[in-house]
Amino acid sequence: MKLKYLGTAAAEGIPALFCKCETCKKSREEGNRSFRTRSQALINDKILIDFPADSLMHFHKYNIDNTDIHPLVITHSHADHFYPIDLTYRSTPYATGVDDTLHVYSNHAVIDACNDFFKNKNMEQKDTLEFTYVPPFIPFESDGVTFTPLLANHKKDEDCYIYLMEQDKKRILYAHDTGYLPKKSLEYLKDKRCSLVSLDCTMGKYSDGNNHMGLPNIDSFVEQLEKINAISPSCKIVLNHFSHNGNLTYNESLEAVNDKGYIISYDGMEIEIEIDNAVNLNYKILPSIYFEKFT
Repeated sequence: MKLKYLGTAAAEGIPALFCKCETCKKSREEGNRSFRTRSQALINDKILIDFPADSLMHFHKYNIDNTDIHPLVITHSHADHFYPIDLTYRSTPYATGVDDTLHVYSNHAVIDACNDFFKNKNMEQKDTLEFTYVPPFIPFESDGVTFTPLLANHKKDEDCYIYLMEQDKKRILYAHDTGYLPKKSLEYLKDKRCSLVSLDCTMGKYSDGNNHMGLPNIDSFVEQLEKINAISPSCKIVLNHFSHNGNLTYNESLEAVNDKGYIISYDGMEIEIEIDNAVNLNYKILPSIYFEKFT
């Protein structure tokens, strides 16, 4: 089971649009892993999680044939995770030769937003898109992976999701854009021994716990998971979804967790869980102009 981080930033990206804060300045100087695009991931090279405005760039940058990606799993309706205008480009007249269906799984808010968008543009979805509402705590399967939507602690007027992903007794908890989890989500995770947990660290060096998390929240959250037997003894904890307002560059994040064993994600990082549940980290970065250091 493989997880590839295509984008690892919060809404503004890092360096952020138009921003002159110290973190953005230092990130421009560091370059490479300090450059972060909006949050998106790829499971087993074929299942896409979230659809930000950076999707097109991710497809080009990592040589992904997006015509072969059919399942798209969305966490919630915020624009850095769901950018519906680009989905319209899968239909006539923007795309030709598209004779298959992209299956989109998400909550009601995402589906309603996309339906409204198509309606306002006087467009029909036809057969190129199919939206399926997935209720919380009810597993569904796509391309050999079982997904369970769990409730996040985030946008209060929407059932925002994080996802438990399972395949061949291997489990990944993909938990971004959330603070401390609601009780029902923790109850569901009891005894679900995950090999990999990817956690929100939007706030960087600062604390939140109600909409997002920062480094001060991570230890207590991991302790919660340990108490309910939700992580295996060899579980890897990855921190992801960073904001420049958290005031940490990639290098500074590494220093901040140096004694804790947490892994700091970066755009292009691949993690693979082997058959024996060992976790293999592939730190190879694909050559790209986007990783060149600013001078």
